[in-house]
Amino acid sequence: MAKLTFIGTGEAFDPELPNTSVLYTGSKNILVDCGFSVPHAFWRITHDPNLLDAIYITHIHADHTFGLPALLLWMRIAGRTRPLRIFGGSGVGTWLSRLLALAYPGAYEPNKCFPIEPVPIRPRIGFVWDDLMI
Repeated sequence: MAKLTFIGTGEAFDPELPNTSVLYTGSKNILVDCGFSVPHAFWRITHDPNLLDAIYITHIHADHTFGLPALLLWMRIAGRTRPLRIFGGSGVGTWLSRLLALAYPGAYEPNKCFPIEPVPIRPRIGFVWDDLMI
């Protein structure tokens, strides 16, 4: 049975609550959004760098995305080797490359890091992944 865990329920400037983020656990494990305060809240729930199959970015505002560089680098340092999909809107690959290069230049190069696979999702069409519709 699938389960939702709220990682954060705050908004962009809430000093008390992490940015809004949800962990879907089921046939796949997917983190929905990863704002700048989400990695620390996520680490309180798990220290498993291989838990996630994907991260879904709803939109590219900082409070939904700026935690990605830290979370991905932690996964690399903690020993993750299997691929991780990053679902997002059109241009997710270009945007993700820019974000990661700004945060920790060179840290995510293929010879240093597990495969990070951007997957664009088209509005109102979605993406079928095994038994999930994303």
